[in-house]
Amino acid sequence: MEEAVLFAITQLYMGVEGTTGMLSTLSALIYIPANEKFYIINIGDSLIFGYNPKGWLQLTTDDATRISYKEKGKLKLQNSIPMYMFGLNKAMGGDITYTLRP
Repeated sequence: MEEAVLFAITQLYMGVEGTTGMLSTLSALIYIPANEKFYIINIGDSLIFGYNPKGWLQLTTDDATRISYKEKGKLKLQNSIPMYMFGLNKAMGGDITYTLRP
């Protein structure tokens, strides 16, 4: 698993086949039979859920974030609705980028 993640990060940083600046997410569940334990890994805009008799449970949190968009120190509005920047605060490869959404 570690080698696969390192390979993916390397490819993103090197810009192989046009991947320069891309961000990637990763979710994995690993089961170790010897100790009968599950391990979860999560980074980026993705989630892992588990199921029990009561229903689905969210096991990880999303690494996406929302920041209010300001121009000249004032909150920017679109049709009287505040605008926000959305982006990842944790991801594999590249720099953190944001997109604007109302």
